[in-house]
Amino acid sequence: MTNGDGKKVCVTTAWEYTKAIGNLEIDFDANGDVLSCGGSPKFPYDGTSMVADSALSADDLTLVNNHLNSLGGQFIATAQDSATLTLLTNYSGQVDALKKLKIADVPVTLCYDRFPGEGRSTACPKNATEKQGGAACQLVAQAFLYVSKTADFAIQNGGGCRSDIVAGNLSYNGAITMLPFANLIVTLKMTGAQVKQVLEEALDYGLSAGGSSGAYPYASGLRFDVNCNMSKGSRFSNMEVNSRLTGTWTAIDPLKNYTLGTNSYTAAGKDGYVSFASVQASLVNLQIDYAEGLVTYAKAVGTLTIPPLSDWSTQAYTNKVGVSFGAGARGMKLTILHMNDHHSHLSGETISLKQTSSMNVTGVKDIRITLGGFPRIVTAYNRLKAEAEVAGRTVLKLHAGDALTGTSFYTLFKGEADAKMMAMVCFDAFALGNHEFDDGDSALAGFIQKLKTSNSSCPNTAVLAANVVPGASSPLIGKIQKSTTLTVNGEKIGIIGIDIMGKTMMSSSPSAGTILTDEKAAAQTEINTLLAAGVNKIILLTHIGYDLDQEWIAGLSGVDAVVGADSHTLLGDSSTTTAGLSIGGLYPTVMTNGDGKKVCVTTAWEYTKAIGNLEIDFDANGDVLSCGGSPKFPYDGTSMVADSALSADDLTLVNNHLNSLGGQFIATAQDSATLTLLTNYSGQVDALKKLKIADVPVTLCYDRFPGEGRSTACPKNATEKQGGAACQLVAQAFLYVSKTADFAIQNGGGCRSDIVAGNLSYNGAITMLPFANLIVTLKMTGAQVKQVLEEALDYGLSAGGSSGAYPYASGLRFDVNCNMSKGSRFSNMEVNSRLTGTWTAIDPLKNYTLGTNSYTAAGKDGYVSFASVQASLVNLQIDYAEGLVTYAKAVGTLTIPPLSDWSTQAYTNKVGVSFGTGARTASPTKGTPAPTTAPTASPTASNATSPPGSVTVTKVVGTMAMEVANCTMFTGMPGVEGAVAAGFASAIGVAASSVKVTLSCPSRRLASGLLARRLADAVNAEYEITIPAGSTTITAASVTSVIVSEGATGLSSKIATIMTAANIVGVNLKVTSVPMPETKTFVSTPSTTLSTAKSASISTSTPKSSSGTESKSSSGAESRLSSTWISQLIAVCLGIMGSQAVAC
Repeated sequence: MTNGDGKKVCVTTAWEYTKAIGNLEIDFDANGDVLSCGGSPKFPYDGTSMVADSALSADDLTLVNNHLNSLGGQFIATAQDSATLTLLTNYSGQVDALKKLKIADVPVTLCYDRFPGEGRSTACPKNATEKQGGAACQLVAQAFLYVSKTADFAIQNGGGCRSDIVAGNLSYNGAITMLPFANLIVTLKMTGAQVKQVLEEALDYGLSAGGSSGAYPYASGLRFDVNCNMSKGSRFSNMEVNSRLTGTWTAIDPLKNYTLGTNSYTAAGKDGYVSFASVQASLVNLQIDYAEGLVTYAKAVGTLTIPPLSDWSTQAYTNKVGVSFGAGARGMKLTILHMNDHHSHLSGETISLKQTSSMNVTGVKDIRITLGGFPRIVTAYNRLKAEAEVAGRTVLKLHAGDALTGTSFYTLFKGEADAKMMAMVCFDAFALGNHEFDDGDSALAGFIQKLKTSNSSCPNTAVLAANVVPGASSPLIGKIQKSTTLTVNGEKIGIIGIDIMGKTMMSSSPSAGTILTDEKAAAQTEINTLLAAGVNKIILLTHIGYDLDQEWIAGLSGVDAVVGADSHTLLGDSSTTTAGLSIGGLYPTVMTNGDGKKVCVTTAWEYTKAIGNLEIDFDANGDVLSCGGSPKFPYDGTSMVADSALSADDLTLVNNHLNSLGGQFIATAQDSATLTLLTNYSGQVDALKKLKIADVPVTLCYDRFPGEGRSTACPKNATEKQGGAACQLVAQAFLYVSKTADFAIQNGGGCRSDIVAGNLSYNGAITMLPFANLIVTLKMTGAQVKQVLEEALDYGLSAGGSSGAYPYASGLRFDVNCNMSKGSRFSNMEVNSRLTGTWTAIDPLKNYTLGTNSYTAAGKDGYVSFASVQASLVNLQIDYAEGLVTYAKAVGTLTIPPLSDWSTQAYTNKVGVSFGTGARTASPTKGTPAPTTAPTASPTASNATSPPGSVTVTKVVGTMAMEVANCTMFTGMPGVEGAVAAGFASAIGVAASSVKVTLSCPSRRLASGLLARRLADAVNAEYEITIPAGSTTITAASVTSVIVSEGATGLSSKIATIMTAANIVGVNLKVTSVPMPETKTFVSTPSTTLSTAKSASISTSTPKSSSGTESKSSSGAESRLSSTWISQLIAVCLGIMGSQAVAC
């Protein structure tokens, strides 16, 4: 070379291990500058003894020596120096002696093998290594990590090890027998992705016909699952690192640089470890013989034991013919990607997000974004699955039911479009929901067939329902399973389907003979079956609702996770609520099962708007260690709307805000193949929506209030007697699809147009019913039904209200007088349940089921009392326009309903003009039957002798005794008196505002012993129920009758329901006694000196004897005279004393 002065330099080195002598020849000039560099390496060798398959003959020795002598004088046959040889022989003798000495104890044999179960050991049976490989080579990898001080983990090829480490002790000779080759320990640097690549290369070489099983990798500080039945590149999964075995196991980072220890043979790319050769620049040779590495480790630890199974490199192992041998000792990391209740909502759904300071979009309150839709969630599922697998997690994709009904995609294609979309996701399992049975067993069987054949690469979606028993001739036989067991990396995961029994049998249409059994019993029976089969990870895929999922957990044994549906509940956390979404609980909800073990409970909203991303870590026994994850909202990050489409800058602001919410919102492009499929169906929908679905011989006029004149096709007088036929028909359609309803109610404003003579198309139905309303059912007493109609009509007549509140009903009819005051406008109310019997007077105490739309059910349009019975709401998940379409298709021809079935019979407008008595075929029943027990004093009778301007109010008053855990704590809880009052009101069928309850704790001063403990849990409740003035349906007698009939048990149930709805939890309340209440009248008299009326209480109750029978007392006339005299006295007192009214 040339030095810094531009002069010649000679550079050399002489290999290693005394194998060569460098013979450098340099000629210098007189100035000391190099003239020339020469010489060569010299290899002193033994020319007297050489070996091939055996020692060479003399002639062969001559041939070889002649050849070596011809190589430029580099090989020089050389005898050994005797003095030096004597010295070396002395040391060699000592080495031989020392090699026989023990360097470590070996309590039990460490078996040798290459591939797990290959059978190379001479000391152990083949099955000793079939799960995780051989302990001997695993220990060698651990020794390499010990001596490679800078390494994160170490890798040793199985073929580099050669024997068992037999129980007894390990000598140096034993170490050399185990590791006989001239290999050194080196370190290399690689990224996580490169580490996976080199392992895939080595395993592929080991599996190849021309390769060697010695390529199988053993590692320490690195572990993985191996599936030899997969293709190259996919054989290693769940790769985790625990650097130097000093911390915890975490998923390998594909981008991170790691330092690894290995032997010099594999580091050169041998035995299939090709990619090691590509990182030679990072190689550091530790100059430690690999057998010496084992010796150093053995001396340091003193005793060689089998490494902890959780630290072995091979955890789950599947051989090349697909036989799996367990998941090792680390348990399983499982991710469940799940959805539910998509109800044929195949396209994206728009939601509104509230503007936040972090968005900072100028001048905008709400921002509308698009969530979900199958093309978008297919992309999201694929992305989430890939991310989970890179993190070393096993992934399942589940659907918890109610895929069907709800949009025109189902109405027109009967599940075909849903099946195609679901097959693009490729679910591992699908649980049946109640709406899967809406069109009977045959339609469901067809859907299942399409689900399994729509995507040739996804034929194995298991359809589950453990509590569905198909009828003897049902086409569902053979198409549904109670459960499925998936074997993943040798681990068995059981999935059980459960459908809701009552709602499916009563509100859907399973075919004759097909039944559903008790959900909880069916679940436990199938859990027990799976446990007996050795399945130790069990998931319930349920369609019973979030509340029932939680309620049942404590009673079930063996369950690890519940992935639910039916209630359309969104679960989340603070990030979810920061986005402006309301949640019904935490995602996931962590509970305890009947065995006292942890259970993960979750559900994933509705309509493809969210994907649940549930992360469960199991231990080696299959018990849940942790529940994690969150909902994921795949959204369109490229287009959002406020008052108009957002600008690019505003889009960035919103996307940045959503990205900050814990990774829950994921901007997602649509999968092109799925989008193409959906676009095809959407185009057919648009065409089919124009086709006729029913004949319309004559126009059905639209109106709200009778004679309001909203129709564009009919004169005003066509609707003035009984209202519009169009909305009357809609109510009839609602009754048809609400299978459990006695009658149906639809607000006039929910309808929007005439149904014009000719035919009705799907588009016509949407024009008629354009809003995003669903059909629901509620339960109410007859008295509550009257109350809600009075509320709605009052709202419709009010200046700030809407005429759209006017009610249309089917199966319920009435007379309306808008000229009366609120509470008295509806009369002659009659019911003909499902229009299948005769018209009878509505019973104010009877519970009825009614169908309506979700808008009014929420208390909108004046239907306030609907909101008070939300606990009874059942969402049928039928779009209200779909309800009309279903009915229209069923009947074929839409005609004006019989006038005797119209809800409005006699109608009087608000100025007192009457328009007939309707079409009742018999004399209308006036009000309700008289109560069996009349009050002893008529409230109205006293008015004749009451002071001028006085008002008589009737009240039912009484007490009841209750028990709770802690009276003081209970009565101090916010809202508890109101909840008890609302529960009382629910039981007796009056408005909650009519009931007042006062709670108190009994004194314990005189109590002792058992009595003291009893009183400590007691609660006194005093109640007061105001009877609506002028009501003929709610009377003191009827209220008293209900209280008596409900008794302690009924009141306990009703109050508990309301308390749960009011989120007053943790209270085990029991009503213990309900004495007979009293009826009292209160005469309110206006005062000339006071701004508020004062009232006096006068008992008009009939006293009861101890036997409960009536005893004789003063006559009703005497009571009324006393009432008048006392009320006048009080009025005088108030007039005189003024501000000292309390004294009166």
